[in-house]
Amino acid sequence: MKNPATIDIPFPLFLVIIVVIFSIVFFLTAAMVHLSKKVRILTKIRYGFGGKPIFSMLVFLFIVLSIPLTLFASSKSINMIQKASAQKDILVEIQDVGKLNEDHFVSFMTVPYVDETAWAGKTYTVSWEIRGEIDYEKMEKDVNQSNPSYFKKLLPNGKYRVKVVVESDNFRVQRFEDFVLE
Repeated sequence: MKNPATIDIPFPLFLVIIVVIFSIVFFLTAAMVHLSKKVRILTKIRYGFGGKPIFSMLVFLFIVLSIPLTLFASSKSINMIQKASAQKDILVEIQDVGKLNEDHFVSFMTVPYVDETAWAGKTYTVSWEIRGEIDYEKMEKDVNQSNPSYFKKLLPNGKYRVKVVVESDNFRVQRFEDFVLE
Protein backbone atom coordinates (compact mmCIF):
# COMPACT_ATOMS: atom_id res chain seq x y z
CA MET A 1 0.00 0.00 0.00
CA LYS A 2 1.38 3.36 -0.99
CA ASN A 3 0.56 6.49 0.91
CA PRO A 4 1.23 9.93 -0.38
CA ALA A 5 3.91 11.59 1.64
CA THR A 6 2.89 15.19 1.15
CA ILE A 7 0.03 17.05 -0.44
CA ASP A 8 1.22 20.51 -1.36
CA ILE A 9 -1.70 22.78 -2.23
CA PRO A 10 -0.70 26.35 -2.98
CA PHE A 11 -2.46 28.77 -0.70
CA PRO A 12 -4.00 30.66 -3.62
CA LEU A 13 -5.60 27.50 -4.96
CA PHE A 14 -6.80 26.59 -1.47
CA LEU A 15 -8.29 30.06 -1.04
CA VAL A 16 -9.89 30.00 -4.49
CA ILE A 17 -11.56 26.68 -3.64
CA ILE A 18 -12.89 28.13 -0.40
CA VAL A 19 -14.12 31.27 -2.21
CA VAL A 20 -15.88 29.16 -4.86
CA ILE A 21 -17.58 27.02 -2.20
CA PHE A 22 -18.72 30.07 -0.25
CA SER A 23 -19.87 31.70 -3.49
CA ILE A 24 -22.02 28.71 -4.37
CA VAL A 25 -23.53 28.60 -0.88
CA PHE A 26 -24.07 32.36 -0.95
CA PHE A 27 -25.74 32.34 -4.36
CA LEU A 28 -28.00 29.39 -3.51
CA THR A 29 -29.05 31.02 -0.25
CA ALA A 30 -29.64 34.34 -1.96
CA ALA A 31 -31.68 32.68 -4.71
CA MET A 32 -33.87 30.93 -2.15
CA VAL A 33 -34.49 34.17 -0.26
CA HIS A 34 -35.12 36.01 -3.52
CA LEU A 35 -37.63 33.46 -4.79
CA SER A 36 -39.46 33.18 -1.48
CA LYS A 37 -40.00 36.93 -1.35
CA LYS A 38 -40.76 37.36 -5.04
CA VAL A 39 -44.51 37.59 -4.54
CA ARG A 40 -44.16 40.35 -1.95
CA ILE A 41 -41.53 42.19 -3.99
CA LEU A 42 -43.69 42.21 -7.11
CA THR A 43 -46.56 43.80 -5.24
CA LYS A 44 -44.45 46.70 -3.97
CA ILE A 45 -42.39 49.29 -5.73
CA ARG A 46 -38.69 48.57 -5.20
CA TYR A 47 -36.09 51.22 -4.84
CA GLY A 48 -32.43 50.38 -4.39
CA PHE A 49 -29.02 51.87 -4.77
CA GLY A 50 -28.98 54.20 -7.75
CA GLY A 51 -32.36 52.93 -8.87
CA LYS A 52 -31.03 49.37 -9.09
CA PRO A 53 -32.31 46.47 -6.98
CA ILE A 54 -30.27 45.97 -3.80
CA PHE A 55 -29.84 42.23 -4.46
CA SER A 56 -28.06 42.90 -7.76
CA MET A 57 -25.78 45.43 -6.10
CA LEU A 58 -24.83 42.94 -3.36
CA VAL A 59 -23.92 40.31 -5.96
CA PHE A 60 -21.84 42.85 -7.88
CA LEU A 61 -20.10 43.98 -4.67
CA PHE A 62 -19.30 40.36 -3.74
CA ILE A 63 -17.74 39.67 -7.15
CA VAL A 64 -15.71 42.89 -7.09
CA LEU A 65 -14.35 42.14 -3.61
CA SER A 66 -13.48 38.54 -4.58
CA ILE A 67 -10.93 39.70 -7.18
CA PRO A 68 -8.49 41.44 -4.78
CA LEU A 69 -8.91 38.63 -2.28
CA THR A 70 -7.95 36.07 -4.95
CA LEU A 71 -4.95 38.15 -6.02
CA PHE A 72 -3.78 38.41 -2.41
CA ALA A 73 -4.20 34.65 -1.98
CA SER A 74 -2.06 33.94 -5.03
CA SER A 75 0.95 35.43 -3.26
CA LYS A 76 0.71 32.98 -0.30
CA SER A 77 1.03 29.19 -0.08
CA ILE A 78 0.06 26.60 2.49
CA ASN A 79 1.46 23.08 2.97
CA MET A 80 -0.89 20.32 4.03
CA ILE A 81 1.05 17.33 5.35
CA GLN A 82 -0.46 13.91 5.95
CA LYS A 83 1.18 11.17 7.94
CA ALA A 84 3.24 9.15 5.53
CA SER A 85 4.95 5.82 5.72
CA ALA A 86 7.49 4.48 3.31
CA GLN A 87 7.13 1.03 1.82
CA LYS A 88 10.09 -0.98 3.11
CA ASP A 89 11.34 -4.33 1.84
CA ILE A 90 14.53 -6.30 1.27
CA LEU A 91 15.65 -8.60 -1.52
CA VAL A 92 17.50 -11.70 -0.29
CA GLU A 93 19.40 -13.88 -2.76
CA ILE A 94 20.95 -17.20 -1.78
CA GLN A 95 22.77 -19.12 -4.52
CA ASP A 96 24.79 -22.34 -4.69
CA VAL A 97 27.79 -21.07 -6.69
CA GLY A 98 30.12 -24.06 -6.56
CA LYS A 99 31.08 -27.31 -4.93
CA LEU A 100 34.18 -28.51 -3.08
CA ASN A 101 34.02 -32.28 -2.48
CA GLU A 102 30.66 -32.76 -0.71
CA ASP A 103 30.39 -29.15 0.50
CA HIS A 104 28.82 -26.21 -1.34
CA PHE A 105 29.97 -22.62 -1.79
CA VAL A 106 26.86 -20.57 -1.13
CA SER A 107 26.63 -16.83 -1.81
CA PHE A 108 24.43 -14.58 0.32
CA MET A 109 23.31 -11.12 -0.78
CA THR A 110 20.65 -8.63 0.29
CA VAL A 111 19.45 -5.26 -1.03
CA PRO A 112 17.11 -2.97 0.96
CA TYR A 113 14.31 -1.12 -0.85
CA VAL A 114 12.49 2.01 0.29
CA ASP A 115 9.49 2.89 -1.89
CA GLU A 116 10.85 0.58 -4.60
CA THR A 117 14.23 2.39 -4.64
CA ALA A 118 17.27 0.21 -3.97
CA TRP A 119 19.47 1.44 -1.12
CA ALA A 120 17.66 4.84 -1.03
CA GLY A 121 21.01 6.60 -0.50
CA LYS A 122 21.39 5.24 3.04
CA THR A 123 23.84 3.11 5.01
CA TYR A 124 22.57 -0.07 6.71
CA THR A 125 23.57 -2.74 9.21
CA VAL A 126 22.85 -6.32 8.08
CA SER A 127 22.68 -9.27 10.49
CA TRP A 128 22.77 -12.81 9.13
CA GLU A 129 21.91 -15.96 11.12
CA ILE A 130 22.29 -19.30 9.34
CA ARG A 131 20.86 -22.35 11.14
CA GLY A 132 21.12 -25.91 9.89
CA GLU A 133 23.83 -28.57 9.67
CA ILE A 134 26.16 -25.85 10.92
CA ASP A 135 25.28 -22.53 12.55
CA TYR A 136 26.84 -19.26 11.45
CA GLU A 137 26.28 -15.60 12.35
CA LYS A 138 27.62 -12.53 10.60
CA MET A 139 27.07 -8.79 11.07
CA GLU A 140 27.91 -6.32 8.35
CA LYS A 141 28.11 -2.62 9.24
CA ASP A 142 28.18 0.42 6.95
CA VAL A 143 26.58 -1.48 4.09
CA ASN A 144 25.48 0.74 1.19
CA GLN A 145 25.26 0.80 -2.59
CA SER A 146 29.01 1.08 -3.08
CA ASN A 147 29.71 -1.49 -0.31
CA PRO A 148 26.86 -4.03 -0.73
CA SER A 149 26.01 -6.94 1.56
CA TYR A 150 27.59 -10.01 -0.04
CA PHE A 151 29.59 -12.98 1.23
CA LYS A 152 30.25 -16.65 0.46
CA LYS A 153 30.18 -19.52 2.92
CA LEU A 154 31.20 -23.17 2.54
CA LEU A 155 28.32 -25.33 3.83
CA PRO A 156 27.73 -29.10 3.99
CA ASN A 157 24.62 -30.79 2.57
CA GLY A 158 21.46 -30.27 4.61
CA LYS A 159 18.47 -28.05 5.32
CA TYR A 160 19.11 -24.46 6.34
CA ARG A 161 17.10 -21.50 7.60
CA VAL A 162 18.51 -17.99 7.15
CA LYS A 163 17.35 -14.98 9.13
CA VAL A 164 18.31 -11.60 7.66
CA VAL A 165 17.74 -8.34 9.54
CA VAL A 166 18.48 -5.04 7.76
CA GLU A 167 18.45 -1.89 9.91
CA SER A 168 19.03 1.83 9.52
CA ASP A 169 17.41 5.04 10.75
CA ASN A 170 13.61 4.48 10.55
CA PHE A 171 14.19 1.21 8.68
CA ARG A 172 14.04 -2.34 10.02
CA VAL A 173 13.07 -5.34 7.94
CA GLN A 174 13.48 -8.98 8.90
CA ARG A 175 13.20 -11.90 6.47
CA PHE A 176 13.48 -15.68 6.79
CA GLU A 177 14.57 -17.88 3.89
CA ASP A 178 14.82 -21.68 3.76
CA PHE A 179 17.04 -23.68 1.40
CA VAL A 180 18.34 -27.20 0.95
CA LEU A 181 21.81 -28.29 -0.24
CA GLU A 182 22.09 -31.77 -1.77
